[in-house]
Parts: sequence; C-alpha cells; structure tokens
Amino acid sequence: MRKAGQTGSGLVDQEDIGGLCRAVADGDRDAFRRLYGLTSPRLFGIALRILRDRAKAADVLRQVFLEIWNAAAEFGAVDDPLVRLVARVRSLSLDLVRAEAVEGHALDPFETEDEVEDPLAREQRSEELKALLTCLGQLTQERR
Repeated sequence: MRKAGQTGSGLVDQEDIGGLCRAVADGDRDAFRRLYGLTSPRLFGIALRILRDRAKAADVLRQVFLEIWNAAAEFGAVDDPLVRLVARVRSLSLDLVRAEAVEGHALDPFETEDEVEDPLAREQRSEELKALLTCLGQLTQERR
C-alpha cells in the first residue's frame, strides 16, 4: 500500500507538495506537519551532507520550515516546490559554511570526520622514535 504523498516508486509527489504548500499558506497546521514529514528527511540529509554537523543541519532545517510557514504561497506557486526547498536548504547551508570560513572555522569539503592514519606514516614515526631513543641511550647522563 502506498503512503500518501508518495508515488509508486517511493518518491515524493510534487503535486502533493505544491498542494500542501498552498494549504500551509492558508494556515493549515496539519498540512504543515505532513509537508514536514514528507520533505524533512531529504532536506536534513542535504544540510547534513554539506555541514557535517547535526545541530547546524537542524538549525538550517528549522530556518527553512519557518520560511515555509511565513511564505508558503511562494513555495507552492512554483512548478516544482521540492526543488525550491532543496535549493533553499543548500543555499543556507553553503552560506553557513562560507561564514565559518570567514571567521576562520573553515570546513574542508573533502575532509572526513575520522581521519584514518596512514600505516606507513605510523611505521616511519615508530622507526624515527626508535632511532631517537637509541641516540639518547648513547648519550652520557650529563649530556641528556
């Protein structure tokens, strides 16, 4: 059985999103909840992918949904409201990344959260440490 707001392929139906945006523009809170339920996982994922920080991604999502509540008619009036929502999330996320770069907290888009140490580099450091300890061992107590 198909969920409301989904096509047979599991993708969100653009007509449903447009209709929900128009209903939200009329102050329909239930439509707002359904719109959030249909679109927030994808939008949050986009923000998280760009920001790599769950709290910041959640802040972007809150800001976008506040904009939707305040200007839902604009979102519902476009041919593809989901594209507009995705573009807004992307734009706000990139603005935040740029602002952090200006403040000196730049994010490297190719940096991973968990840097994997290169085994060869670790082995080289181990050899260097052994050589240093050998040299220190050859020094007299006075010279150490």
